[in-house]
Amino acid sequence: YRGNSDGFVCVFSSNLSRLVFSSYIGGSSYDAVNGMVVGADNHIYLSGGTRSTNFPVLNALQPTLKGRMDAFVARIDHLGNLVFSTYLGGPDTGIEISEEETSFDIALDSMQNIYLTGVTGSRTFPVLQAIQPVFGGVEDAFIVKISGDGSALLYSTYLGGTRADRGRAIAVDSFGQPVITGYTLLGDFPTANALQPDYRGNLDAFVSKLTADGSEFIFSTFL
Repeated sequence: YRGNSDGFVCVFSSNLSRLVFSSYIGGSSYDAVNGMVVGADNHIYLSGGTRSTNFPVLNALQPTLKGRMDAFVARIDHLGNLVFSTYLGGPDTGIEISEEETSFDIALDSMQNIYLTGVTGSRTFPVLQAIQPVFGGVEDAFIVKISGDGSALLYSTYLGGTRADRGRAIAVDSFGQPVITGYTLLGDFPTANALQPDYRGNLDAFVSKLTADGSEFIFSTFL
């Protein structure tokens, strides 16, 4: 145990009679695992948030912490060995995002590519082939696609308006098209082919679906 909060991962046998492996995952500050998915190769893919400068990284796309809290993605094989682990984030704008308000969810497509959503307060979050390349303001949701071996960022985009927008959960359909949901605090959240095009409350949910290459919305709606 290294910090005031560590993540952990445990694997049991199918009848729960045996602990196959169990491990802390974290550094010397706050670390939390928010999402987990098991791939067709029985590898474990984890997502979460960290404030630790010494979070365990291996074969990392981003080897260092850049903000007060960054997302992380880690892959562990079926024996409990770390395959890769990386920070993902940028320097903060000065807005403090509390630990209780953050969640970083993860999904896989049929090719074992990794999809991540969450919230960022950084104007320099790493973006690539972005449907929204510019930070909207205060806090934005994001959608990131990473190759299954962790070696390449395939696309990455902000998603949000001029106030707080937070991605909470992500899934991928059989065509590799990601769907994310979360919530927004203002009516300028980007919409397209919307079931509900108008913002109705002081906090609305949203559902957004992108094409497989991340280049455009299939739809994006308030709810």
